[in-house]
Amino acid sequence: MQYTWQYTMIGNNPFSSNQDSSQDSEFHGSTTRIGAPVVPANLDLLNFDRSPRFIKGQRLYSDATQYPMPTLNSPGDLRTKDLSKFLFVNAFLYSGKPATCCVLGFHTYDVEPGSEANGNREKRYVLDYASWVSEPIFGDPTFADVAPLSHEISEAFNDPFVNNATPWWLSPNGNCQNNEEDGDVIEGLPNAQYPINVNGMTYHPQNEALLQWFAGVTPSSAIHKAYSYPDTTLLTSASVSMKAGCTGPLVAPAK
Repeated sequence: MQYTWQYTMIGNNPFSSNQDSSQDSEFHGSTTRIGAPVVPANLDLLNFDRSPRFIKGQRLYSDATQYPMPTLNSPGDLRTKDLSKFLFVNAFLYSGKPATCCVLGFHTYDVEPGSEANGNREKRYVLDYASWVSEPIFGDPTFADVAPLSHEISEAFNDPFVNNATPWWLSPNGNCQNNEEDGDVIEGLPNAQYPINVNGMTYHPQNEALLQWFAGVTPSSAIHKAYSYPDTTLLTSASVSMKAGCTGPLVAPAK
């Protein structure tokens, strides 16, 4: 039975000691500064002959260039180095049949081989795809603007290489997984989004599960003994470790 779970997160060790602030360094104490470019991705859907596609007189063209600044002005913008965000507009994916729609975003990383200059260490480029939601396409008026983006940014920070294994968990929304995907724990729940007013606009970033929830820490060692953030009331207790496939709780062997 596994009792120790290793994980990788973006950023410096939050428990590290302060460095000499007189040094020319990007890192001071536990602060991490990481560049976060937002790359708008326009969609131009074409006919088979590559001519512009029109439906009922409307060209199937989505212009994402108007949304980077609203995104940067939102609470979904996090200063990272580098966590690249490819921003679409009302563009969602599906796997298999269209009835299985939709994949609202994902995070991953790209790799290049290292060189002698960097000690032949593999180069990893962490990135995420998400779409700005400009209207209540999914019937929930709070699932808007940066909701998918905030979900993916948080997960990219907490599981940048998509390999952080955890004990099997069953979340209140019915998701059964064994990875540290903190957005998946809360997505789809009532009040999953947390409205925040910034610069005269109300944004809807998603609430996220904290590490203490996955680790089963009781009581939580987070501020205010929270298991979720920013709404600390959504998850009121730690995850109960489950058997594979969430067929039942994992009961520790008797001593």
